[in-house]
Amino acid sequence: MYTCQVMVLEVSVLHRDGEYLMWYSGYEEPLDLEETPIYIGLARSGDGIRWERNNPNPVLGPGPRGAWNDLRVVSLLLFAHGQGIGRTDEALGRLGI
Repeated sequence: MYTCQVMVLEVSVLHRDGEYLMWYSGYEEPLDLEETPIYIGLARSGDGIRWERNNPNPVLGPGPRGAWNDLRVVSLLLFAHGQGIGRTDEALGRLGI
């Protein structure tokens, strides 16, 4: 199971209901731009300093083989609206929250 533990990039943080939520792109090294899958992980924090990875993680991964996003998902853009959190492309997968 991929854990998003090795390298982290493309971080987005949202403060909501007294909790910080951080979505990040993660991959295991070595990075090969032609072969290495990249996933979106989620971490939570009460103070913005100490973070715990969400379970389950990753919360968003590449599509099936042959899909336009079959190798990686990066740069997740989130926005708060009303009582929920949305993202710019609902077709990519699930957020896990």
